[in-house]
Amino acid sequence: MRKTAIFLILIFSSSTFAGCTGERGNSQNNPLTNQEEYLVDCASNRSLLTMDQINSTFTLAEEKISLGMRNYPNYPLGALENESLYQVSNVDYWTSGFFPSELWIMASNTSNESWMNISRNWTDEIINTSYHPSSHDLWFMKGMPLSMAIEIDTNNTMKIRYQQGINDAANALATRWNSTIGAIQSSTYTGDFGVIIDSAVNQVLLLSPYLTNDTRLNVTQYGLEHLTFLQNYFIRSDGSTVHRMTFNSTTGNPIEIIPGQGLNLESTWSRGQAWAVTGFSEAYALTKNESFLQSARTTADYFIQNVPSGCMATWDLDLFGESHDVPLDTSASAILCYGLLVLAESEIDPIKANLYQEYAMFTLGALVRNHLSNDSSNPGILLEQTYNVNRDSRTGSYVWGDVYLLLSLNMLKTQLFNE
Repeated sequence: MRKTAIFLILIFSSSTFAGCTGERGNSQNNPLTNQEEYLVDCASNRSLLTMDQINSTFTLAEEKISLGMRNYPNYPLGALENESLYQVSNVDYWTSGFFPSELWIMASNTSNESWMNISRNWTDEIINTSYHPSSHDLWFMKGMPLSMAIEIDTNNTMKIRYQQGINDAANALATRWNSTIGAIQSSTYTGDFGVIIDSAVNQVLLLSPYLTNDTRLNVTQYGLEHLTFLQNYFIRSDGSTVHRMTFNSTTGNPIEIIPGQGLNLESTWSRGQAWAVTGFSEAYALTKNESFLQSARTTADYFIQNVPSGCMATWDLDLFGESHDVPLDTSASAILCYGLLVLAESEIDPIKANLYQEYAMFTLGALVRNHLSNDSSNPGILLEQTYNVNRDSRTGSYVWGDVYLLLSLNMLKTQLFNE
């Protein structure tokens, strides 16, 4: 049995698990050489998520999201811990689709027509600007809220508009394809063609079941090849991930790993690892490509091996357990939980499926017990998220962590509680 599987079984089967240290497979490179010194008791009081906790979180979400709607027509982005007002963006920023996605989740949970109308209003500009080739984050900006809108809205005329928006966004993303490199460009770094691990999730747009046949023929192969490209260059042999790399547009060869949001070039940025888990899990669910399943497992197992269930990820996985002063990134844990639930639903190995689901439930339980903004004037839902610690180590709430928390809770309601 693989070491990761043994580790998981120990985590899930022991009701008296006393703590967690983030122990790594290679002890020679493990900074946590003294377990007593670095013991973190985040898992000692872990418990599975309950339906009451899910309901109370959605009650909080309804309150916070209602206040966030006051920012219209600007899109909420985030707020530092001690702030009571959102920083906002326009529709062109990479985070613009997350708050409308939160609205659609609320519309699906409340069966309230007013939430449906509000969600339509916030989604209108997203439809009107859906062809947006200047960004690669088009799943986050367009695909996610428009896909939710198709699934939730009861108005068939609107569904047609949403589908057109998804197709426009997919065609826009395909314009960023470079056939020599075999990838979709994320950005330009030091003057060169750049790709980031976050792009794993954005390929869901090119695999969407809502693409028309002509769009599917035009774009889907790019999404499949881009994911294969990430497998080849961004997933290390131990399952950890690289954040950013540059490539030669003429030869297609890699140039270098460049500094990103992680601790250093060899470390593992937590949110990037979570993006990889979620992207490959969703890609497997959509395609049943077994190599995507293996990448989802490998990246998920690496995260879990370094952050036991009930514990929160630090902003870089290499820093887990090193100090109580290291900033957490609860958004990484929330994104991971969603990816694990998607993976559990389509995992062909029932033992692994159960392990992934239980890890998500323990970690979500810790998120809703310890990291929500219940007694805070902060406008967001999930606190102790980071944006880019290398620029600013202060934590707060951000819309990407909030939406993936709500997506995870929504999915659990369906999987376990038949709600």
